Amino acid sequence: MYLHLEDALVEKAKQVTWRLLAAGVCLLTVSSVARADSLDEQRSRYAQIKQAWDNRQMDVSNK
Repeated sequence: MYLHLEDALVEKAKQVTWRLLAAGVCLLTVSSVARADSLDEQRSRYAQIKQAWDNRQMDVSNK
C-alpha cells in the first residue's frame, strides 16, 4: 500500500514540476518579448531626440 501511495505522490510531483517548468518558460518568453519591445521604443525615442537635436544644430549654424 505504501509503495503504491509513494508512486502516486512521485507521479503527482513530476506533473507539478513539469507544469511549473512550462509556466516558467512562458513567463521568460513573455518577459524577453516585453524587454525587446522596450528596447525598440528606447531606440526609436533616441532616434527622434537625435533628429531633433541635429535639426536644431543646423538651425543654429544657419543663423
